[in-house]
Amino acid sequence: MPFVTAVVPCRNEERFIARCLDSIVAMRYPADRLEVLVVDGMSEDRTREIVADYARRHPHLRLLDNPKRILASAWNVGIRNARGDIIVALHAHTVFDADYIATCVKYIAAYPEAGYVGGIVRTLPQDDTTIGRALALALSHPFGVGGSRFRTGASKPTWSDTAAFGGYRRALFDEIGLFNEELARSQDMELHLRLKKAGKRTLLVPEMVGQYYARTRLPRFLRDCYVNGFWLTYPLRFSPHMVSARHLVPMAFVTALSASLIAAIASPAARWIAAAIGGAYLAANLTASVAAAVSKRSAVYALLMPFVFASLHVLYGIGSIVGLVKAMTSRRFWHQMRRGEVVPAGRAG
Repeated sequence: MPFVTAVVPCRNEERFIARCLDSIVAMRYPADRLEVLVVDGMSEDRTREIVADYARRHPHLRLLDNPKRILASAWNVGIRNARGDIIVALHAHTVFDADYIATCVKYIAAYPEAGYVGGIVRTLPQDDTTIGRALALALSHPFGVGGSRFRTGASKPTWSDTAAFGGYRRALFDEIGLFNEELARSQDMELHLRLKKAGKRTLLVPEMVGQYYARTRLPRFLRDCYVNGFWLTYPLRFSPHMVSARHLVPMAFVTALSASLIAAIASPAARWIAAAIGGAYLAANLTASVAAAVSKRSAVYALLMPFVFASLHVLYGIGSIVGLVKAMTSRRFWHQMRRGEVVPAGRAG
């Protein structure tokens, strides 16, 4: 069996890191063929103490430092220190099935054309409250996240534009480089663009299941909606043509609605356009919200979900617009657009 390195970035995760590590050390993969590298972003809570205790009890687990405190540098620290032929990128907010790594290794061996093999996410609320459950539902609902199959599910292994918490052959990083540390977020999208340009594909395997505990306090949720939208388009400054069409739907909606509302000040026709756009969205939102309430057998979702869905889409769209504007004001953006290049992020050696 191939030697596997599991890389787990974390920072201030004292609430979740133990249950994550419990699921990893309990996996049905030989401990002598597995190492677990927990890469900590200089946590200020009890995270390091907890991980150090696990390292004492499990010799195949190590704690490494990530002084830059961003995900891209955490992955790179893990990759540079990895001994494995396969590197599996996991997440501290997630609990994994017992066969997660074994299944990943099986599909990597079965699909040599796959550069990345990942699974699906079951989104659970970090805070088990009514609003917390509603926010988690939005992050896994087809109306909330569109065609993101790693969030909404799949019935069989399928080629996809993305997947969650997956594995790479170690040699891939020697070919396409490491994660781009200029990106505070969206580093995986940029890496997978280079992966695709190298002729590799992403395989989504529904047998690989991770239970992800989403941050579901309302202020943090609203902030993340905007920030995630911003980091969808701002990385275009570094790598052109990395955004799929479905990611741009919220930005297109917000742009069209805003433009028609502004034009409506002077044009009666624009008022009809604005009404049509807003009305179509409202109808779709209410339909999805009522369906969610029926599936959950709780009328409260019919009241909460319209606000939650709208917040997710509008703030994500606004963030995408701001990110795109900031990217387009960079000389680097226009230089790379002309050349059509993806900037490499260094080699793995």
